[in-house]
Amino acid sequence: GNNIAQYNLALMYKEGKCVNKNDGKAFELFKKSAEGENLSGINMLGYCYENGIGTDTNMKKAFELYHKAANLGNNVAQYNLALMYKEGKYVDKNNGKAFEFFKKSAKEEDLNGINMLGYCYEYGIGTNIDLQIAFELYRKAANLGNSIAQYNLAFRYCYEYGIGTNIDLQKAFELYQKAANLGNNIARYNFALMYKEGKCVNKNDGKAFELFKKSAEGENLSGINMLGYCYENGIGTDINMKKEFELYHKTANLGNNAAQYNLALIGINMLGYYYVNGIGTNIDLQKAFELYEKAADLGNNISQYNLALMYKEGKYVDKNNGKAFELFKKSANGEDLNGINMLGYCYENGIGTDINEQKAYELYQKAAYLGSIIAQYNLALMYKEGKYVDKSNDKAFELFKKSAEGEDLNGINMLGYCYEYGIGTNINLQKAFELYEKAADLG
Repeated sequence: GNNIAQYNLALMYKEGKCVNKNDGKAFELFKKSAEGENLSGINMLGYCYENGIGTDTNMKKAFELYHKAANLGNNVAQYNLALMYKEGKYVDKNNGKAFEFFKKSAKEEDLNGINMLGYCYEYGIGTNIDLQIAFELYRKAANLGNSIAQYNLAFRYCYEYGIGTNIDLQKAFELYQKAANLGNNIARYNFALMYKEGKCVNKNDGKAFELFKKSAEGENLSGINMLGYCYENGIGTDINMKKEFELYHKTANLGNNAAQYNLALIGINMLGYYYVNGIGTNIDLQKAFELYEKAADLGNNISQYNLALMYKEGKYVDKNNGKAFELFKKSANGEDLNGINMLGYCYENGIGTDINEQKAYELYQKAAYLGSIIAQYNLALMYKEGKYVDKSNDKAFELFKKSAEGEDLNGINMLGYCYEYGIGTNINLQKAFELYEKAADLG
């Protein structure tokens, strides 16, 4: 048996090229190729054991086979072994060893190895940070056709303010396009953002939608979330709340690394929101509560806020101001603007805690400064009424105005009141009428 032919035939069975995909046959042929000391066969047999292709997962065997092929000079095995050390898979996490094996892999011109060596230099994994070397390695791998490196290179051009180089949106656009065309789902997502925001290209919601869709079909969680956003807001497509609900349901059930995990928590929270409000599904407060609780327990500050509201309002659960306060506090500690504002509201009104107008003022001020239109309204009321601070109609007017500009209904209404009675401004009954009318029309 020719071990090279066994390896090539195994690849055809693994990928379903010209024959029906058959992982069992692929595994057997990789095994035969490995027994014949074919380095690519040894590496791929390790890959099968790592990922359960045609056999049970066996990390010990995967590690041993990668180690064997890597020591014999196989650059793909060196890359795979480096990943095991980097991620602490089967072996103890060891950035130093990961770096050395990525370096060996890159030296032998493995594109993934070159890209990951750049990543090590960018983030100081097993070596000192060197952004210039990182940039050069990304550029090398990108020029050789590595779609992840093309994405990394574009990302640095576009969003990291020129790491190792000058900002160049045109190059970023071209690299995203190249990587997207090669099937990179992260690049598709970023490419879509450029069309959505009109960055370096004419704004095109239709193209953005199509690219978000492709990214979502490739299981990219950012793509799935943005596709849901498109369906919610009619960006490049018709509004479709049912599809949006289904997409957030999908993100809630995905997430196997840190970034995906955070997106999954957002999906869980959004799913809860839809069950509360009956968007794309029937109202189900029990499911909403369970989803908010799950995401809140895992540290999602938006879910902590939503769960707090349920306790504060007695929605599905018994009203419990103490629990509401604690959850608003957690949400605020996580820098959620609604959480910061509501914690201030609790201190102002003694909900689950003693009244403390100083704390209320400080929290409203913080949230208002960060852009919360509700906090701007609440802070304006404190200035209008002289609560904790000296009464100041001028400051009240300015904050009501900011709140109104952000479309807060109470802010719009109170701005009308200011114009009607000359609070912090001249009386202007026409403006007052228009603002009251606007607030009334908005509900």
